[in-house]
Amino acid sequence: MERGEGARVGLCYVWSGGMGSSMVLNKRRNADGGTLRAERNQASARCLGSFSARRRRPSLAVDTAVLKRMRTAGSRVVCCDQGQQDDSYAGSNNKFSPVTLEAERGVGDIAPAYAALAAIQIMPFVSNQYLAYVAYFLVTASCSLVIGAKQNMLEPVVEKLSTKSAVLAPVAGSVFLFGMYLLIKYTALDISIAYNVLATSFGLLCLQQALIPILESLLPPASTTQATENEDGLAISREELIAGALTVTVGGLYAFNVAPHFAFSNAIALGIATSALRLVKPGSFTVAASLLSGLFLYDCFWVFGSDVMVTVATQIDAPAKLLFPKAMSSAVASASAAAAAAAGNASPEMAAASAYPYAVLGLGDIVVPGIFAALMLTVDKELVQSIQPDVLVHVRSGPYFRGAVIAYTLGLTACFAVNSVTHAAQPALFYLVPAMLGASIAVAVSRNELDTLLRFSSGASSPYDDSGAPHEQADKEN
Repeated sequence: MERGEGARVGLCYVWSGGMGSSMVLNKRRNADGGTLRAERNQASARCLGSFSARRRRPSLAVDTAVLKRMRTAGSRVVCCDQGQQDDSYAGSNNKFSPVTLEAERGVGDIAPAYAALAAIQIMPFVSNQYLAYVAYFLVTASCSLVIGAKQNMLEPVVEKLSTKSAVLAPVAGSVFLFGMYLLIKYTALDISIAYNVLATSFGLLCLQQALIPILESLLPPASTTQATENEDGLAISREELIAGALTVTVGGLYAFNVAPHFAFSNAIALGIATSALRLVKPGSFTVAASLLSGLFLYDCFWVFGSDVMVTVATQIDAPAKLLFPKAMSSAVASASAAAAAAAGNASPEMAAASAYPYAVLGLGDIVVPGIFAALMLTVDKELVQSIQPDVLVHVRSGPYFRGAVIAYTLGLTACFAVNSVTHAAQPALFYLVPAMLGASIAVAVSRNELDTLLRFSSGASSPYDDSGAPHEQADKEN
């Protein structure tokens, strides 16, 4: 299982950065459009899970003290109708009150990130100069990272990423990437069509999921009579139907190469960037740091050491990267060609890459740092805000997450600055990984929590026991 997980993460990075994985996002929805986000581990959390029919919300018995701390921490919780209480919990000393926990409909407190992400998409139609696409990539990447990391908090943990899987990820990615390079360079096989179909299919699934919370925020709540049942008896909400129609429209416009083609490609890519972060959850700080370090070496080797990454990224047209049409002046083209020749990469592929009409940012440069940013938000949730690990709610940004986002933005800015001077492709993780790891350690040192951060493991570092009471209080009661 660990090898398979490591390969999955590695292929996800190759597909989304220098190229995601064909993992299907499958969410159950209830009749009035609310997402079933409150799935919890009953054994580890010691809470009562009462799941009725497949189309109904789950009701969970949660310690009321936990709810009070969550509200104090600024997390958004909706208390719905009371659920059914198990007979074994019916005693007068029961600490739990049967309350349904459900994540807030819509985008919640991520609305500013969504608004900025939507607004910056106008930039390619306003200017194609260097500073324009730097601003476009910085805002788009940072907002996508914030949205993906925040949405990651609303997903139940199915399986945590292990250290062995994190180490295997760059190995699997390297095998896949180099295999594609060999097929492009030494065979007559045209793999771009098959790759494009797979990437587009996965991207459209992600895009539909990404559109649903936006529509939930824009549209008024629907009544249960406005839901449609599919052949399996599951309710399909109004938001899902609209998101599906929009996704099919975008996919059709992209497939038929309707202008502006890059805009539809970016829409699908943004769906991947904001949704793929929900699929991977590192088990600890050590695992996340190992994953980033391994992919840091992977990125540096394939960009600085060969033309493999650049060739694959520019020779295969698929919505697995962000594109920005650039003004290719003769001076810039000559400088790019000279830089490639000085690096010993004056191959036909590199020459074609130098003349590529788009500035490119791989989705892996958003997804991989986003995985680490999501872990930092988990640290804020469990260590700073003292929210139980299994409670799925919108989590307010804390010092660790803010530090990670600021470091990401500064690291990406440094990458573009070096690119403007050298006119050569730069591995973004070369700048992002040291910045984000350094920022997290700096925040921990400033809070006297360095040892706690280095030992952090989700669910193991909370100052509260499984019942929701502080460990000190539990010790006194015992």
